[in-house]
Amino acid sequence: MRVSLSHDKGLARITVEDGGGGLPEEVWLRLEHGQSLRDPPLRRSSGGIGGLGLAIAQRVAALHGGSLRPLPSPDGGTRLCLALPLAQAQAI
Repeated sequence: MRVSLSHDKGLARITVEDGGGGLPEEVWLRLEHGQSLRDPPLRRSSGGIGGLGLAIAQRVAALHGGSLRPLPSPDGGTRLCLALPLAQAQAI
């Protein structure tokens, strides 16, 4: 697992990347559209990853003026890119 932090154009960017098996295409499509992974349920027992965590995290990022994008990793795993606006210092 790799974690990196950078900043660009007023945004802080945090990238988390793993070299695991990656996500099925169905999951990518749902995440790209901000959909829950529980509707219809993706059960762990049938190979699904289940859960609401990524959809909730995407919504929280959006509420803060940012984004959370899942991307395929060049290493075959998953890359999550969180971008949040940097705070602007107020002149006194």
